[in-house]
Parts: sequence; C-alpha cells; structure tokens
Amino acid sequence: ALTRIRLYKVGGKIQLSDFVPRLEALGLRVVEEVPYHLVGDVDERFLHDFGVQGADGRPLDVAECGARIAQCIAAVWRGDAESDSLNRLVVTGGLDWRQVDVLRAYRKYHHRVNASFTAEYKNDAFAAHPHLAAKLAHLFELRFDHSRPQDPQAVEALRREILADLDGVRSLEQDRILRTHLGLIDATVRTNAFKPGADSIAFKFISAKVPEMPKPTPLFEIWIHTPEM
Repeated sequence: ALTRIRLYKVGGKIQLSDFVPRLEALGLRVVEEVPYHLVGDVDERFLHDFGVQGADGRPLDVAECGARIAQCIAAVWRGDAESDSLNRLVVTGGLDWRQVDVLRAYRKYHHRVNASFTAEYKNDAFAAHPHLAAKLAHLFELRFDHSRPQDPQAVEALRREILADLDGVRSLEQDRILRTHLGLIDATVRTNAFKPGADSIAFKFISAKVPEMPKPTPLFEIWIHTPEM
C-alpha cells in the first residue's frame, strides 16, 4: 500500500530530478509517479501523483503527519525552507517545517564554530533521536515564544528531562552533537523567530556560553539564517 502525494502544476510539467529529492529529504521512499495532463483553456496543467512510503516501507499515518508534510513541501517549493535530510523530523519527530528550520539555523551557526562533523552527520544524529529533537524545539519555544505565559520552572524541568535523555544516547558523537544544540539554546539571549512576518531567523548569543567557541570570544554575536544566504 502507498500513500499518495499529489502536486498540481500550471505552466508545464515538473522535472522529477528537481522534485523527487525533496520528497526523499523527508525520508520518504518514492515508489511511483503517475502524471496526468489536464485540459485547460490557456495554460497547460498537470497533476503529478506520487506513491510514497515511509522509511520503514509502510504507508504514512496521514492523519498524524499529512498536514505537516504538505506544509513542508509547499515551504520548500516557495523557497521559504531548505530541502535537506533534517526535514525527516517533519515525519518522525512531529515537528513542522519552521521548528526544523530553527534546528537547521543552529546547526549552520555552529558549523562556523566547529566543523568537526558534516551537516549530514548532524542530521543523522537528530534523525536517530527524533524525541530529543522535539524536546529541543519545545525548549526553544518555552524560552522565547512570548505569546505564551513565561514559566521558568517548566523550562528547567524540560531541560533536566533533555539532559536525562542525553545520558541514554549510546553514541558519544551523537551525544556531543545533540548536547551542543542544547548548549546553543542556553547561550541564546534573543531571537526574532516568533516575530510575525519575519523572513529570516536571527539569534543573539552570549559567545562565551557557546559550546566549543574558540577563545578569545566576543561578548555577543548575532547570527542570521535564511535560505537565500
């Protein structure tokens, strides 16, 4: 059995070599593609019908993750989000594309600090522990989303929970990657991630608190992340 993902296109067919990798970046296995040429009065219209499975070879739970997948595909298509294997967390971690993009922004920033691991290796660490990725995203929201009541006790309780989960990570390298992201959230003092209409993500860091930051450190640093950069 397959899950169907359908893309409606005006003005010509899509190039499969452009679109299929975007589905595969979500951890989906693309089994088939059936194109339909729709008759229109002016523009050519096509319906691309993809049959996909999850990474485990099973159909997706559309009720649980279908809306998030559709929103992520649309964001990538518009250029609002990047297409890389971190997007697997949309399917396995219960995260939406904006939450994944926050983790990606932290990953890109820290790659400037220490490039010991490739981006793909770091993505694999998150994919191996999607529950931790979800908790890190939630911790970020508890700290910086001022549309919700601020609760320092809830922040500290979740942070202790994350540390306990990290102690159960068997791979020392994956532990280091995930623990670094916790440290980056701790080192963040301000962000525009929850500002309506923002077309980029900006973090302000206390540089001395950034994990693995070479010395001498500046007092503060601001990092701006956008797919266009």
